[in-house]
Amino acid sequence: MSDFLDFLSRRPALRTALSLGRAGLLDGGPTASDPTTVVAFVDGIDAIPRVLDRAELESFGDAFSQRMLLTGTPPMTVRALLDGMSALPAGEALPVREMFLVAEGARKSLVNPAFPPNARLVYAWGKGGFGNSDAEIMVSTVPVLDNPTALMQVMAWSDVDGSFHFFEREGGRWMWVGHSPQAFDPRSRGRGPFMGHRNGGPVMKELLFPWVHWSSTTDTLPLETLANTDLGKHPAMSTVVSNAQTLEDIVRSGLARWTNARVAADQGAGAIRDPLSYGRQIVTTSSINLFSTNTVLARDEDAPLRLPNEFFFDRPGLKMVAAQLGLDQTVLDAQSFAVERDTYKQAAAELGLHVLGTPSGPRVEGDTHFAFVVPARAQEDQIVLKTLLNSRWISPQLALAMLMVDFSNPMFSPKRAALTQLFPETPVLLGGEVPLDAPVLEAARNVPAASHPAVIEMLENLDADPQESLDTRLSAFGAGVQATLSTTEGVKNILQLASARRTSFREGVLRELAEFTATMARLDAPASPRRMREDGTIEEIAVG
Repeated sequence: MSDFLDFLSRRPALRTALSLGRAGLLDGGPTASDPTTVVAFVDGIDAIPRVLDRAELESFGDAFSQRMLLTGTPPMTVRALLDGMSALPAGEALPVREMFLVAEGARKSLVNPAFPPNARLVYAWGKGGFGNSDAEIMVSTVPVLDNPTALMQVMAWSDVDGSFHFFEREGGRWMWVGHSPQAFDPRSRGRGPFMGHRNGGPVMKELLFPWVHWSSTTDTLPLETLANTDLGKHPAMSTVVSNAQTLEDIVRSGLARWTNARVAADQGAGAIRDPLSYGRQIVTTSSINLFSTNTVLARDEDAPLRLPNEFFFDRPGLKMVAAQLGLDQTVLDAQSFAVERDTYKQAAAELGLHVLGTPSGPRVEGDTHFAFVVPARAQEDQIVLKTLLNSRWISPQLALAMLMVDFSNPMFSPKRAALTQLFPETPVLLGGEVPLDAPVLEAARNVPAASHPAVIEMLENLDADPQESLDTRLSAFGAGVQATLSTTEGVKNILQLASARRTSFREGVLRELAEFTATMARLDAPASPRRMREDGTIEEIAVG
């Protein structure tokens, strides 16, 4: 969903497990039905919920367990949580609190009152000012104070094990549903909280400016569309909403915190214990962020729309490795993709671009408030790549060679994703120079070249002069894309490519992040799979 906690929807295993638990199979003890009892259910690992004894709960060491769940009166409503956090004694208090608001449908409901706003709140509590310290507890909820069944999900940091712990109030009690390392456990990967938190860290899909769908200094949400909520009915649920940029800082800090702890644990073990998990974050779309134009479509009528670079190529990743190699980055900085507003609007109208409130309607014609909302490579993957480069676990030469494979399709590239086969599934010992390079290159040189075009391209990229290759290929690509954007037919092709990538997002392994239909616009006829060529043109691709 559009906030950073999203493990509520479509979990048949959990529903079945809870049914078994309510039928008396939850350890069978008298505390099983006690609302003060905390239970554990890690989807894929646990068959049914089990009661957590006090010693195990204490061992987690996270701020939420320590301050809320171990008190004997865990909060069952948003009001109780807010009051409980405010009443903490001085030695346990987390005095800095921020509240953030996201509502994909709020602006469209001004056009059509039947459009659901889908309002949610995110709270973050910390010991000091965010930017100088990390969030210890983060909560995703809705602006409903006293409903004990309304959405309330928590992630809290533990210094004890260097990970985030995930909790959810479900079935009249609090449930621990896992912690960050289990995002990579084959049994629980992609299940429970890790359907959305694919790599175990916090998620804010609209992480970067203009923080589309969030209330921010860029564009505040129309609070009058949320009049039927409890906003403003509690001191900690006031209509004074924090700027989404602060949440960006919190999420980035949390991602770095978890990545650093993950790498430090491997360093302490003397080995990269799961090299494939890192490899996925280099060459696949392990998660996404949503990007858009930086200006509202209805404003600045004479100014061209600047489409997000990240849709066209992985500029942040390429700049990162280029800097490590000491390359001139002029060609990367020079790429900018603009389209005339009238051309964009005409192409959108001809394709029937629209936004839906639910899969069955209501419908509002045109694009989202900030136009061209599209999925692109996630910042959490960029943070992992940066950490691996700085730790000298992978060389920038090899990283560049991988990123330049099918670079004109920076997300959902089956060709580049095929490079995951080169990463070992067994631990790689630390101690030598760039420990991932040797096994990856050995695997690359041992595969049958004729059947692995991605490996061929990667090895060719390694042999090429990096500066010349970057300058030549990116310059030609940028010119080709801009030529495509100069005509209505070309823009229609771009919108169809965007539609195909949105479909890959909505229907693929990351579909749990695509919870609300109003998040992105749709076409009357969803586009079939497509890819962009290096010359800036677009082709349909065969499925299967």
